[in-house]
Amino acid sequence: MKHQPSKDSWHETIEKTLAFLAIEKSHAVNTQLLYRQILEKFVLWMTRRKISIGSASSSHIELFLDEERKRGLADNSLKVTIIALGHLFEYLKEQGKIKENPLDRKELPLIHPHLPQFLTQKEIEKLLHAPFPDNPLGWRDRAILELLYGSGLRVSELISLKLESYSPEHFQIKVIGKGSKERAIPIGKCAREALDKYILEGRKTLLTKKSRGEIFLNRRGGPLTRSRIRQLIIHYAALSGIDKKVYPHLLRHTFASHLLENGADLRVIQELLGHANIATTQIYTHVNLKYLKEVHHRCHPRAQEKI
Repeated sequence: MKHQPSKDSWHETIEKTLAFLAIEKSHAVNTQLLYRQILEKFVLWMTRRKISIGSASSSHIELFLDEERKRGLADNSLKVTIIALGHLFEYLKEQGKIKENPLDRKELPLIHPHLPQFLTQKEIEKLLHAPFPDNPLGWRDRAILELLYGSGLRVSELISLKLESYSPEHFQIKVIGKGSKERAIPIGKCAREALDKYILEGRKTLLTKKSRGEIFLNRRGGPLTRSRIRQLIIHYAALSGIDKKVYPHLLRHTFASHLLENGADLRVIQELLGHANIATTQIYTHVNLKYLKEVHHRCHPRAQEKI
């Protein structure tokens, strides 16, 4: 009879898995917390059924995911759950606790990716030509929008940018992305002009004794927050008359989609976005295909149904 490990055995495995991911994969604290919640839920499910670590199979995982879906877990959350479980079983495999990762060869329930929305080139032009105030805050806001669209930054990367990370002579900026990984991103002429205007003429008027090295400051000289960036983008989208829900990450989606539309290689886009896996970037090929179909249907003389 096989020994059934206690609940503590599973929890000890979770701790070791998370420690491994933190050290070897440089996973951020928020990612660690999210994976912990997912893995603890899975462990509770397994221990209630008295399923040991060595006995865990793809059928068990599929049943667990199916129950989560029936409880209303969204597709995106299911995708994250699968990733977290994959890390758990890959760690167990590397440690010799199991022979095979049960997620390797099993087709799990199909998860339809939520295709990201993006702005058209006409819409982004309207946004970047919004009536920004002709003052330090207006110069700052224009530089923020130009960078988010022009370089595809995450908001977390934008608000943590330091002065020393900007190299105007090389037309690039260095950011610290997910997993504390640094990457250099080129910035275009428009973004550089907006950024230089703000740094050289506007930022110094916002400085206080409490200011640190962040490029983008609020009116009190402190760093901007994610919520404030979101408010600013919603505000300027409304001023521009854009009839879409506009949010910070939408500009990152737009950056990637426009690059792909204009012939950029997917690997280059992956590097610019800081995606660890090309599969994450491939979602933009679906977006681009949808866009191409719409253009084909609208523009080709034999694509439209005859009346």
